[in-house]
Amino acid sequence: MSESSREQKRSADNVWAEVQYRSRQWMEASTPVYTLSRNVPNYIIGVSDTHIHRRSAEGHSVDQQTTISRRMIATLWSELSRDGQTSKASITHVLRFTYALLQRSVPGIAFDPDPYFRLVLVDSDEANREFDPTADPTPGLAPLPTRTGGSGRSIGGGGGEGPIHAAIKAKIKNDPVAAVGERLTFLSEDLSERLGDEIRFATGDRVDLLMKDQDGNYVVIEVEPTIGPHDDVGFLQAAKYWVLLAVSKRIALDRVRRMVAATSVDRGLRELYEARYGIEWREVSLP
Repeated sequence: MSESSREQKRSADNVWAEVQYRSRQWMEASTPVYTLSRNVPNYIIGVSDTHIHRRSAEGHSVDQQTTISRRMIATLWSELSRDGQTSKASITHVLRFTYALLQRSVPGIAFDPDPYFRLVLVDSDEANREFDPTADPTPGLAPLPTRTGGSGRSIGGGGGEGPIHAAIKAKIKNDPVAAVGERLTFLSEDLSERLGDEIRFATGDRVDLLMKDQDGNYVVIEVEPTIGPHDDVGFLQAAKYWVLLAVSKRIALDRVRRMVAATSVDRGLRELYEARYGIEWREVSLP
């Protein structure tokens, strides 16, 4: 870590406040928080001043579920802020789900299973940014207001979204492993609570989903019902959001992934945009 990074230290209390805030939003939205070493979804069922209560999808009863304590979060954060990574010894003192909860909650933290189960500080500036739940957590982004006319379509919102578009977004948000094949985390703090999905940049541009991957990177996802051989616009929008998010958050471009998702994606377009511009694609199956 650089000397300037060492000087930028958040308090454990402020980190706990962010974990609480994220956990409450995931609980209200019933959004799963996946474990880091396996694809096991956990659901937050309670948040107090000292503990985060969760229910695992592995089938144990609520009474048997262990809770994540404020002290466990503080232990991992202390190691991260001091050494840039968590220690091998902390595994014996901290429940493993604590790692997932902290990594999902705080930007700039990645998970590395080798040479041992650990968290790594990949962006000290982001991780050490003071959390304020009353402020806009993402500079340059603003909640998208919801106004509907008689047709039920959003006014001034690009024509609203159809049922297929909405279903793809919901599946990626609530079951990312099944939808796109990886443990992405829905970043509800950057989104309008009423809409639950879309965010708007200060420029007026909107992206369908903002998520975070296991390496601590942001993922902007543009959703389309289908992408045919002449439907370049989804890829172009994903490229635009990629740059807008990086500039808005004052982070490097390689900290943001860009992706399109649809029920089908034209082979020629996906190969072109992925090879030349690094725009990923996913085909999402719907019932």
